[in-house]
Amino acid sequence: MAEGPLPLGVHVEQLPPGRIKEIRSKFLHLESAMTNLRPAMEIIGEEMADNARETFESQGRRGGGSWTKLSEKRMREKAREKIDPRIEFGETHRLYVSLAQIGSPENKLIIKGSANTWAVALGTTVPYAKAQHRGVPSRNLPARKLYKSVPGDVVRFERIIVQYFWDAYTLKVFGSEGVRPPRGHFSA
Repeated sequence: MAEGPLPLGVHVEQLPPGRIKEIRSKFLHLESAMTNLRPAMEIIGEEMADNARETFESQGRRGGGSWTKLSEKRMREKAREKIDPRIEFGETHRLYVSLAQIGSPENKLIIKGSANTWAVALGTTVPYAKAQHRGVPSRNLPARKLYKSVPGDVVRFERIIVQYFWDAYTLKVFGSEGVRPPRGHFSA
């Protein structure tokens, strides 16, 4: 039987020399991003600080409810002493700054991770933060959650990681500018 063109077929020639190496190099940034999520975790840390800021500025309304109001007596004291009348701000905004501003002296942003396990924690070294957050019934101090998470936070944090991988992939494949993700792919 004579060989002739097939009625339907796919013909693949050998890849040109160096092409596999070129393709492999395009994925190096993605490989690095897959094992080092620190940059994405830093972005999530900033988002967490924004959440703390929103909790303070809304007086605890982020995620529902509000912080217990200050007593009339305390409100008069704050007015007389010309102290910020908002709850948890005080004279210096020390507690607020320690949670809402990454890198401030009493702020703690802890990022830990390896391969498949990464975590980010936002905290403060302000000595009275724990009492304010949990409350102290014996001192008539109500609990005022200083950081409130809402269901959409986890979704947003996952999208940050997906975007980080997308950026790492497009950086090498499409150049330093990368490309925009497919329409609606990572949007909320």
